[in-house]
Amino acid sequence: VRSILEKSEQEKKLRETEAALAIARHEWETIFQAIPQPTIVVSDDFTILAANRANESFTGMPSKELVGKKCFTVYHRTQAPPDGCPLHELQHARNLDGPLPRELEVKGRNVLVAVTPIGNAAGSPPKKYIHIATDVTELRRAEKEKEILQNQFHHAQKMEAIGTLVSGVAHDFNNILGSILGFTELALMKTDAASPAHPYLKEILSSSHRAADLVNQLLLFCRKKPAKTENFDPTKSLTSLLSMLGRLLGEKITIQTNIEKAWPIYGDKSSFEQVVTNLAVNARDAMPEGGTLTIRLTNVTLTEEACRQNPKAYPGRFIQLTVTDTGRGIERDILPHIFEPFFTTKEIGKGTGLGLSVVHGIVTQHNGWIEVESSVGQGTTFTLYFPASPEETIREEVSPPPTFQSLKGNGETLLVVEDDPMLNHFLKTVLSEHGYTVKNANGIQEALEICEEVGFIPELVFTDIMLPDGDAFQLASTLKERYRKTRFLFTSGYPEPHYNWRDFQKRGMHFIMKPYGIQELLKMIQAILRT
Repeated sequence: VRSILEKSEQEKKLRETEAALAIARHEWETIFQAIPQPTIVVSDDFTILAANRANESFTGMPSKELVGKKCFTVYHRTQAPPDGCPLHELQHARNLDGPLPRELEVKGRNVLVAVTPIGNAAGSPPKKYIHIATDVTELRRAEKEKEILQNQFHHAQKMEAIGTLVSGVAHDFNNILGSILGFTELALMKTDAASPAHPYLKEILSSSHRAADLVNQLLLFCRKKPAKTENFDPTKSLTSLLSMLGRLLGEKITIQTNIEKAWPIYGDKSSFEQVVTNLAVNARDAMPEGGTLTIRLTNVTLTEEACRQNPKAYPGRFIQLTVTDTGRGIERDILPHIFEPFFTTKEIGKGTGLGLSVVHGIVTQHNGWIEVESSVGQGTTFTLYFPASPEETIREEVSPPPTFQSLKGNGETLLVVEDDPMLNHFLKTVLSEHGYTVKNANGIQEALEICEEVGFIPELVFTDIMLPDGDAFQLASTLKERYRKTRFLFTSGYPEPHYNWRDFQKRGMHFIMKPYGIQELLKMIQAILRT
């Protein structure tokens, strides 16, 4: 009887155990299938023993069909475990019980795979492993976009810092250059061409102009130079520039052209010519043993569909300038940096790294964009797009250039406001010698005190914008209330970026950029006084 009772009790426990196991299996299967990430159980020979439903969307196969297949053939489409396989690493690891995460590329996606060994009897190596895969493709894309935005932000900060530095240096340096240029021009005017000093003075003037050009390039790339905007003919400008380019590039380089009659561009003609010159010099440096430079100019009309491949492009009529060289080309890792200011691959002392950044600044100022194609050993092509002017008429000056004699004044009263002592002295000298009655001030307060003097009414106020005690527009506003007929001519080594010079021109305000030549200044003063 006891034996029968014990057997019955054992059978009861067995049934309870089997029921508990069935419940445990059901719970495990429910949990296993509910895991949102693709999860598989793999044997030590890489055979899939179980796969949850999340694998179906990942592999495109029913999860039951995955069982019995090698995991690397399903997920990596290879005949052997790929490099960095975490299961392969686990099999050779010692005392590693936790998950081993590895990021792999699976079917073109970034997947973080965590492999955890399923424990066996103590001391024996595991025979099964559970893989849980997390798709991190969008996360990596977001991280990359964040990195790009951070790089762009840091680049913008760097540009802003350089721009601020350039602005301050340009203001002071242009004042110095203005004095050097002005007094050198005066000395040349008073020196006979046969004098031994005459060629030395011309060299000083030439060097000063080169220094002014360098400052001009700095201002152009940081977009702090107001452009002399007008309708100009790019075909005519480019054609007249070609003879100079030939001398600049030398005999080793052949220039080929395909220049069509282009639409007018509303912009700065000298800046356009500087773009071509800088690209030509860049091409020359890329062809030290010689080669061919091809320049094309044509009209293009871009549709919305044509602009989809370039986020900078927009529909409309454009002048397309293409400059192609047969030089050594640009490496892929260098290409993203070529428009950065001061970036250069040349040796120290061989270049400033401003050439292409100036090109980029000018094209951007004209609301255009640049596309670059280059292969190492195959040369480089720069394709520039300038928007065509809505007006197709071009005004051309046909009158002969004025002489200094014709630019003399007739005793008109001028108030010169300039805080640089040397430049102030030069202006008083040159304007007085050319027939004007001149009074000088070094700031707003002194200018107002001079205007309080009995009998002095300035017919024209020539003033620097940046003054020690304010800006010139405060002075102009005060004097305009007193003297309705007084005219104003503003100048600066660099104008503040928030000043809209085109709008000022429409309102009858006048501006001349430092450093300026004597003839340019006298011509502008005379033109303002005659209006």
